[in-house]
Amino acid sequence: MVSIKDIAKQVGMSPSTVSRVVNGKKNVKPEKRDQILKLIEETGYVPNKAARSMVLNRTFTVGVVIPDTFNMFQRQLFSIIERHLEAFGYHTLFFFVKFEGSSEQDCLNRLKSERLDGVIMLHEIKNPRFYDYLIKTNLPTVLATFGFHDRPLPSIHVNEEQAAFDAVLHLVNLGHRKINMISGGGFSFGLQRTEGYYRAL
Repeated sequence: MVSIKDIAKQVGMSPSTVSRVVNGKKNVKPEKRDQILKLIEETGYVPNKAARSMVLNRTFTVGVVIPDTFNMFQRQLFSIIERHLEAFGYHTLFFFVKFEGSSEQDCLNRLKSERLDGVIMLHEIKNPRFYDYLIKTNLPTVLATFGFHDRPLPSIHVNEEQAAFDAVLHLVNLGHRKINMISGGGFSFGLQRTEGYYRAL
């Protein structure tokens, strides 16, 4: 089995330089990086994930919290996230949440049992203890497709209230008066859409 030392010896560089390239560090000259990457491909070298994890004190695993039932938009997000994490040398661990009482706590227990480098949440959890744990442990977290004003967690999402307001206002301007709305069943984005709906009427 080819090791980092073998790669370093063949390219005439130090093992630490090869290690920086393997771990995606940027402080290596482009020509040296290309030479190392070419030899890695030729030799079929595969990094020892266990050793890498011990040395760097990282698991290179990101947890993704997703609903047990999902739509095509969410399915595309799963695929994109997994592909990009893989490109950076990370493994994806999915945590499925069902729409039932104990599922959120079960998901939190599973998440606590794993050593993760970060969490991406594509599903809004109603149990506040879930977010309290993420904040208390300083586990890097991103909320995707939803967000909160009262919790210090970064999020990527659309302005649900403004989107609903714009949609309803468009219908009003077209002369429609009987406008109904189906919201998100008590989730934060549903409440925000409801606020936009009433604001436009």
